[in-house]
Amino acid sequence: MSNMPRCPKCGSTMVKRQARRGPNAGSYFYGCSQFPRCRGTVDITNETYQVSPLIDDEATEIKAAQNKNRPYLNIATLNFPVELRARPRSDGFETIFIDGTALPSDVFAMFNGNESFKRSVASFAKWRMDFAQDACHELTDKETAIISVIEKIVNRGRLTRLSEKLERAIFRETKDAVGGSYNEEAILLTLEHYNSPNIPNELLDGSERDELNGLSAEEYFYNEIFINIAGEWNVKDVLPQVHLDSLAIEKEDVDRIVLNQRVDFLITHGDRAIVVEIDDPTHYGHFQKDDERDKLLEKNGLKVFRVDAEDLACKGPTTTALVKELEAMYGDVDVYESSYVDVYDSLIATKLAHQFQVVLIELIKCGKLKYGQNVKVGFNYHNIPCLESKIQRATLRAALDDLRELSRNICKLYRSEEGAFDGIEIADKDPDYFITINDNYDYDPRKIIYIQDISFPLPIIQNTFY
Repeated sequence: MSNMPRCPKCGSTMVKRQARRGPNAGSYFYGCSQFPRCRGTVDITNETYQVSPLIDDEATEIKAAQNKNRPYLNIATLNFPVELRARPRSDGFETIFIDGTALPSDVFAMFNGNESFKRSVASFAKWRMDFAQDACHELTDKETAIISVIEKIVNRGRLTRLSEKLERAIFRETKDAVGGSYNEEAILLTLEHYNSPNIPNELLDGSERDELNGLSAEEYFYNEIFINIAGEWNVKDVLPQVHLDSLAIEKEDVDRIVLNQRVDFLITHGDRAIVVEIDDPTHYGHFQKDDERDKLLEKNGLKVFRVDAEDLACKGPTTTALVKELEAMYGDVDVYESSYVDVYDSLIATKLAHQFQVVLIELIKCGKLKYGQNVKVGFNYHNIPCLESKIQRATLRAALDDLRELSRNICKLYRSEEGAFDGIEIADKDPDYFITINDNYDYDPRKIIYIQDISFPLPIIQNTFY
């Protein structure tokens, strides 16, 4: 078509699409043909072209930033590593944030130097593990040295590859095509939007309120506003109870007490990040302190939305502004919904194998598992519905065998006969420890290891020995 608009972001041709959910369900819009590498959109209004609210908001943000002489526009555009701290899943739990994953070798070959690939991997690589703080096993100096070497081999930066032997085992199980035959768009969509999500119920604080359908204000925002706009496949974008210290890069002369405080919700999607604060009556006498917190966050490139229960109930001005912002962030959510059709089993299984190895290493590092201990570890195979249970089971067994072999080879260098992981076995029944993504109340909470994919706008400093 001669009157087809050009993308306002990159100048490429656009494709006509239809919104399937949200306030604009049924209406048409133009999306960039280079999606997901470019997210440009154009509204269709009476056969004329108008730049979407997403572009208008960006232009306003740029202008405002220039007027205020901000050092940058949005925290999500930076590449500054920070130590991420957030409240653990439950009282007595410890949280470790991981910024790293493994990818199949052929995927590396496809995206050498591709900026879209790098951005997508930044979303795919971040996750957390939560477990009860009942560590009672200390490592000897030799064991510490051995685990340190193993950790450096398994975690070779944010992106790594599995051993050739483990990768071959995964391809045998998944039967995915190899040799550079991956579809580039499907890989990008999977990297950016695949997740194994769950938000801990324990982190949704507040009392139940009649005007919010019996939900707390935080529960109402999360379930009735965020999920309705962003969809359940984007819940990893919500990170509750993040310490200000992890969000304030410019924190000179900031009181340590303030930096130890937490925001209610950090929401990160693509190159945007916002903070949502749900105020209850206890906030009403702390307007000055809240204003100081908000200014600190805004100075560090984060837009803050502060809303109370009354405003949520009547859909007041702050709630309306927040809804508009989320709709701008997730304006192309309808396109994502179809992205789960083409998910490569080998890509997800590769990530799972690496996660399992990292979890075992971390549990020995922190003393929850004893070096060389005989222990049975279970896994909730229902957590990854896009990957058959038999593939998950085979992947974990291959990953454990690979980690044992690596451990034995390192032990030989240190003249140690006992491998760090020799006593671990994968058990489907009566495990001593159970790895899961969602809550499973059939097990003692002290024996559950939670893992969850997350979004965070900055690189995360890793918890290593050295």
